[in-house]
Amino acid sequence: MGVAVLLLLLAGAVVTLTSGIDPNRYRPKIEAIVGDLTGMPLKIEGNLRIEWFPWLRLQVGAARLGAKTAAGETAANPGAPLIEWRSAQVGARLLPLLKGDFVVDRVVLEGPRIHLRRDAQGRGNWETLAEHLTRAGPPATDTLAEAQATDTPAVSAGRAPPQIAGIEIRDGALDYADDMSGIHLSLSDWQFRMGAWTPGATFPLHTSLLARGDSLPEAGLAVQLDTPKLTLVTTPLSVTAPEYSLQVADVQVKGKLSFAQTPDPGALSHFRAGGSATVMAPSVRRLAADFVPDTSLPLDPATLGRLELTSDWTFTGGALAVRPLTMRLDGVTFTGWMERSAPPDSEWTFELHGDRIDLGRYMALEQRPRKKPFELPMEAFRSLRANGSLTFAQAQWADARMKDIRLRLRTAERPP
Repeated sequence: MGVAVLLLLLAGAVVTLTSGIDPNRYRPKIEAIVGDLTGMPLKIEGNLRIEWFPWLRLQVGAARLGAKTAAGETAANPGAPLIEWRSAQVGARLLPLLKGDFVVDRVVLEGPRIHLRRDAQGRGNWETLAEHLTRAGPPATDTLAEAQATDTPAVSAGRAPPQIAGIEIRDGALDYADDMSGIHLSLSDWQFRMGAWTPGATFPLHTSLLARGDSLPEAGLAVQLDTPKLTLVTTPLSVTAPEYSLQVADVQVKGKLSFAQTPDPGALSHFRAGGSATVMAPSVRRLAADFVPDTSLPLDPATLGRLELTSDWTFTGGALAVRPLTMRLDGVTFTGWMERSAPPDSEWTFELHGDRIDLGRYMALEQRPRKKPFELPMEAFRSLRANGSLTFAQAQWADARMKDIRLRLRTAERPP
């Protein structure tokens, strides 16, 4: 979003500025041009600086996009604009630009603050900007159809595809408040770096941030994502990462993924995704304490320890399939699969097989003080809409030893 606004700022500078003239004299004109293109008011509070050759480079001080009105408020920052930043710079090679080709220098945003809010009627304060950018941006219909048929990026006849030397965001933050659901999420200390990009080419990407929200640990949740080779095609949208590493707190996920739009925009979920993942969590007990602190855990401190999980997965039309799945927890190895059907009547089905387990380790639970007698959360179980089975080749409970134990969960009625 911020990058698109910077490119529009650069276009406004080309239209209004000439060599040797103080660009700050044309600040109102640039603000008006960007306002027309985005449908939102732009206010430039810092100085403008223009460099001309061989790069047409625009440097902007503090600025904000979006009026300080109720439409842009968030729970954490009433009266906030949609986006503001401390400083920014973007440039393009002058000679290709005169021919209508974009060869963009590295885009740098310092201290961006993005304030997103969805009101009680479900409308987001970013939709005006998205509508204007979409209206201005799509290629001609015949060019788009040709690009989809050949799996190549759509470019105007005789023009090279856009090139960007990289994008960097330093010390960014995002605040999201949803008046419909009551969700409030904030991201801080956001760092983002991506390498040089042209449509269809690969580039490295790194991003890290600290997330805070009502359902997250009080200290926040540190997230870091790295991929050395990311491929992005914009028309139709597709993303491929043959290798990625995701760190969420002390949980590490490695694998590969792909995402692509499907040709039917009227479909329930007009994209498909898939890949593989290896998950390593040093302590499930610690995760439970952080995310569901009121849950009673087994008294045995050695239970719910290290978790290792590997699986392939696909997501198509709103349906999720995780198969095959291999998981190891507390020395027990599980194999099997899990699936979730497409909405609106989504249902989980699963089948997991364990090798051997000592059930007694999990039966004695912590005694937590309760204001009322404990009751099984039957309504919560029913809302899961799940049908599946968990089997063990061998099981032990106290002195009892058993073989071929099957546990079934059925909270959704299947048609006869």
